[in-house]
Amino acid sequence: MYEGLPSFEKEPEHIPTLEEIQWVLEELIKGKNYNVVRCLKDSEGVYLFEATTRDKSTNQILEYSYMTKRRPGNLNRSSVTEMDIVSYENEDAYRESNVERADTVAKYIDGNWEILIDGNWEGL
Repeated sequence: MYEGLPSFEKEPEHIPTLEEIQWVLEELIKGKNYNVVRCLKDSEGVYLFEATTRDKSTNQILEYSYMTKRRPGNLNRSSVTEMDIVSYENEDAYRESNVERADTVAKYIDGNWEILIDGNWEGL
């Protein structure tokens, strides 16, 4: 006889804090300076974070973009929480969102960050 019904409820998903997101970014860029482009939050926490830096060897603009799978309003939904990188050839391409290349560089899985590259953009 059951003492209670088995529970299939999961614990509430942890939403990474701004500090966690910045830690991942800093692990990826290995000491380079970066500029925060956007940081969007709601009552549950950060759901979009974008920052840019430059690749010293190619002078391309690198934009790191964190997105949660939980996004409010009309923002596209994703099945994962992750950080992507997009490269732009120059300022004009960046302003026009003319993407040269995009890759996922970190994923948030079961409460842990998995960094997919070693911080070397050329290694992708």
